[in-house]
Amino acid sequence: MNSKQTILALVRPKLNLGQPINQVAHLIEHILTSPERLKAMQISDKFFANDIILANSHISDLYLVEYYIVQAKAAKIIKKIIISNQNKLYLNQINFKLIKQVLIEELEEEYTNVMGMDEQFCRAIYCPHSPAIRYSWRDIRNLKSTAKKDIPKIFQRFGRPAYLTELSFGHYLVSEKVKLEKDIFTNKGRFFNLFHPHHSIKTTSIDILVPLKLNKKDLIIFNLYRKVLADPFLGLLIEELRGKKGMIYDISLNYNFYNDSVHFSYSCDKNKTYENIRAIRQTLENLKQKLGRKINLAKERFTLELDLDWSDISRAVLYYLDEAFLGEFDIAPKDQISKIKSLSSKNLLDFNRHILQKLERDSYIVFSNYGQEVEQKILKEIKIR
Repeated sequence: MNSKQTILALVRPKLNLGQPINQVAHLIEHILTSPERLKAMQISDKFFANDIILANSHISDLYLVEYYIVQAKAAKIIKKIIISNQNKLYLNQINFKLIKQVLIEELEEEYTNVMGMDEQFCRAIYCPHSPAIRYSWRDIRNLKSTAKKDIPKIFQRFGRPAYLTELSFGHYLVSEKVKLEKDIFTNKGRFFNLFHPHHSIKTTSIDILVPLKLNKKDLIIFNLYRKVLADPFLGLLIEELRGKKGMIYDISLNYNFYNDSVHFSYSCDKNKTYENIRAIRQTLENLKQKLGRKINLAKERFTLELDLDWSDISRAVLYYLDEAFLGEFDIAPKDQISKIKSLSSKNLLDFNRHILQKLERDSYIVFSNYGQEVEQKILKEIKIR
């Protein structure tokens, strides 16, 4: 197992922000790991030659983070550097005007008058006060008027507290648990239709979200459950719906830490939309008969992929940060493997039974249909069966 890489991250939650400050936070995110700031922090080229694999930053609807993937042997000294500089942006050493200009150009290119699929999706399933809607990226007027002198005061709202998250193959450390306001599902209905102006007119993408708050033990079970059902080579859903019936093009199963839900996602021919929903449910109902030796193969697959991820953790760094910070998950990969190996068929079947109950009663299903003008429509609730 590879244990030579460590993720060092300073996570800054978004707490009680208004929309204008959200855009300035996006600008701060671009400043945090700019080459000029890194040099001002005394992170020299020598560190990048020998010790730092990646330095980057990211902003989501819930938090702002600067993160460093480093050689384990250098983690202690680099951690000391980033902590001692956590409240300093070194604005006098960076080209503020250029960083701001590049961000504005990027946003103007990405966010046009046509509402993108991500924003349609959020506006369909979430209440208006949810972070995903409240912190929209479309309005950049305030960003254009932001001056360098405005930045320090706004950054103070993120600088304290900044939570250190240190993740390695053998050890997870999240300095403090923070209760963040997550996205809240609307109660207006279960089925939603979204329309996209591009791609094939015969294709639809379906997202099935099952609201379900998972604790640490549940997340371990879910990681194996996901492999059993949706692994591209071993998954039963792939095997049944694509391999045997040719009904879907692709399928994935993940946990959404931003709204605490189990998230099935797949695409298929429009004419097979409801047929596939019923087929997914039938596969889950028949899991006991299909599980067999699949569970042991899934355990081996999980171990292999965890090892591959931590051989080059930059492949999935944001997922592991979400898992640790938003999911309050502090079980290191080394320990996850031993816990996965101890799981039984009964653990999976009990979890599956719970998913089936929630799927029937509480699920949200979103259809994204291509080749039509952009609009949004809520359909009346219909039975999954």
